Amino acid sequence: MHDIDLNLLYTLHTFVDRGSLAETARALSRSEPAISARLHRLEEELGIAIFERVGRRLMLTPAGRELHREASLIIDRIRSVVDVAQAVGDEPRGRLRVGTLGTVGMYMLGGPVAEFVVRYPHASVDMIQGLSTDLASQLLAGELDLVASIGELPLDERVHVEVVREIRPVVVTRRSDIARRTKFDAKRLSKHPLLEWGLAADVFFGRVSRYLAEHGLDDNVRVRVPHIATLKVLIRNGAGIAILPDYTVVDDDLIAHPIKDIDVMQPLWLAYRHATAQHATFAAFRDLLDLG
Repeated sequence: MHDIDLNLLYTLHTFVDRGSLAETARALSRSEPAISARLHRLEEELGIAIFERVGRRLMLTPAGRELHREASLIIDRIRSVVDVAQAVGDEPRGRLRVGTLGTVGMYMLGGPVAEFVVRYPHASVDMIQGLSTDLASQLLAGELDLVASIGELPLDERVHVEVVREIRPVVVTRRSDIARRTKFDAKRLSKHPLLEWGLAADVFFGRVSRYLAEHGLDDNVRVRVPHIATLKVLIRNGAGIAILPDYTVVDDDLIAHPIKDIDVMQPLWLAYRHATAQHATFAAFRDLLDLG
């Protein structure tokens, strides 16, 4: 084993998975020159050309593709060894890495995380926020233990996925403005100034934006901001109304109204690698999650 540094193989694996030096450097907390040096050192130690430059991109040679395939098998096996070793202990301990969509972490994971660290003093939690596709990639790369997110499900045989429930859109108004039982449709929405989440890359809000465009409601959008808390401040101050995920409406002075003709329901899901389910630390945290 002294003939090859396994960290070099892991760098290659991460580079192929992430697709660029910049993303690999970010994932491994190294500089781009350091990643480039590692890949060059791997070529030197093996005595083969792993990469060829095509335009501005580094592409794998046939030998590089075969090396990456075999390296991925080795890395998956090492992860399995670590998973089994960590599963032996009965008491939750160590650090659990939880990836989450920002709003899910803000509105749904705070309670379980707090209870977990109070109940198990030898365990800790890192919460990493990101978009669903990025979090799924990090889970497969072994950089996360659990992902809680919304939208398209990660489809990979190495990952177990639990669909917790469907997230529904609701219209949010000040409690004092509109009768409690009001049900909204496009016609009623057109009578109000709208406030909109400004990040179309978010799956849920991307669907909401398309709904508004399809019904000619774009002209009603007065403010776009990339933060739900800011939207709520604007609603409280009478700037308009907003369409938000149902689980984010937890405010006594705001009220959520159903929508008749909007089809933007998205699944709330949990994902984790199969071997992770054996960990005492993961199992204890999963038992505390009640996201229904």
